[in-house]
Amino acid sequence: MKTLDEQIDDIEKLDALRNKARTLRQEAIEALTAGPYKPRPRDLPGTTLNKKALAEWEGKAGRPGWDLPGDDVEKAEMLRALASHEPKREESKKNQKESRQELIKDLISIKLADLDDSASDSSGERLLDSVPVFRCAMILQALAETPGQAFSEAALFCFDRIVQELNEVTAPDWMEGAARASKRSQATAFVTGECARALLALETVLRHTAAAAKLFGKEAARQSLASATGLDKVEVWRTSEEKFRKHSIEVSLNSLPYGIIAKFDLEESAFKSLNRIVAELNRISTAFGRPETPQAPVERLANALHIDPKIALESDLEKKGEKIAEQVDVAALIIHDYLRPMEKFAESVINREIASSHQKDLVDGAELVFAATLLGSASDWKRPKIQAAFTVLYPLLSTDGRLLSIRPFDVHEKGYRLNAATLGVARHMAELIANLDAEPEPEFVERLMLPFESTRVPAAKKSGSGWTTDPQPREPKSLWWLTAIALDALDAIVRMLDEAINRRVLRNFQVRQPESLDRKLDDLFYPDHGLAAAYDRESVAFRLQQLREHACRGPANKDPLYILTKQASPAA
Repeated sequence: MKTLDEQIDDIEKLDALRNKARTLRQEAIEALTAGPYKPRPRDLPGTTLNKKALAEWEGKAGRPGWDLPGDDVEKAEMLRALASHEPKREESKKNQKESRQELIKDLISIKLADLDDSASDSSGERLLDSVPVFRCAMILQALAETPGQAFSEAALFCFDRIVQELNEVTAPDWMEGAARASKRSQATAFVTGECARALLALETVLRHTAAAAKLFGKEAARQSLASATGLDKVEVWRTSEEKFRKHSIEVSLNSLPYGIIAKFDLEESAFKSLNRIVAELNRISTAFGRPETPQAPVERLANALHIDPKIALESDLEKKGEKIAEQVDVAALIIHDYLRPMEKFAESVINREIASSHQKDLVDGAELVFAATLLGSASDWKRPKIQAAFTVLYPLLSTDGRLLSIRPFDVHEKGYRLNAATLGVARHMAELIANLDAEPEPEFVERLMLPFESTRVPAAKKSGSGWTTDPQPREPKSLWWLTAIALDALDAIVRMLDEAINRRVLRNFQVRQPESLDRKLDDLFYPDHGLAAAYDRESVAFRLQQLREHACRGPANKDPLYILTKQASPAA
């Protein structure tokens, strides 16, 4: 193994590549927000989109050098992309907000009929895409990652459609837990993996909601105790403590960005916030739960979220929060159970492709990386089969940064084959490396990033340039959905390089990872509240919370934690 000194050169190269990926990532979000995104109007199945209305929309949605906005899959990709990063210009921020509002409004208006195979209008143009299961997976991912929309009617329609597909056993695989883009398609690791991401996103919403319930239950109990003991009557202590607790809860909620409540009001009491969670859980249960059909996926999930009146009236507030959290965690387990059959399908794909490599046959590198990331996200990244897949994949990356993609995830009636986008394959490869104990060489990362250069549309002056198909057409136009995928993939590459650099450095030191540390700062008593107020400074409690926020990888603090002097440059 190389020493740290021997690895410095490689670390510097990886850092330079990381800065390049960050720059491209920022350029992608700037391109997506240079103008507002006007979603294609949603039309009811079986009807024709009014030509005048269509022309009016095209006039508003048109943008020089860009293709017109597309189908539901693109809308979902765009909603996720616009939530992940913020542009720098104020006008772009305004466009970002407007576009998100329009996309949310459009996607939550989806009806059950929209989830069937798309029909064509009288001109032969498809109003929706032809991959309903894939569409459901992408929409559920987007809505689950949009606070307050995870249990909207549209999201649960998508959830139900995905579960139906995973429970259906069809040729040629005859395997439960495999997903097809549409009824005429074969099951692929790509589509199954996107379904897994959708279910995991919904599970994360419930896990974050459970953690929030436990947090507010504990805080409500603390507030009640302070009132009972009279501590809140000491003005200096009460003022400092309230300010500190508010900041502490804000830091905790920042680490729980997804949940059934869009946004909590930090000015209201923890007791009220806890009851808001109870009210929303019961609203979901009442709206979608039907005890007479407990086995239907949506009903089963909704029924599990119903909070018993005895729990809602529990006088021990900390216990109340814990009981609510336990019940929500049970609902999360229901979702996770649907992931288990996917493991066998992922393993079968990995076995098939590894066998092909041993027999010197063509290996579908794209399907292999999709299967490896599916198995890792649905179970455990430390499984030997995932490492075996990576060992086969690493030398398969071509000199131009691509993995061979053989199996299409959909084939149209006229024989048109749909394969996963090259940049989407790069995203999965980056995710795989980030989660394995792997140290990619700088040359490998350079190759992995080459497709971002070859699919980039030449820069436009005002409208910004995005990404297009691979290979580029003769007269390329920037495509919204591919630019959104590029942003997602570049984000994955940055995370991969963060992990890769940390591994190279930290292996030379004895370290403790943040998740292994006990950071229960809220349980401490801070006696310097009064002293800090007397000297017009903040208590040490606030600095400890800032350090907790940093260790938990929360949002960047506006006030950097270093001292700027004339004699020295900023030091961490």
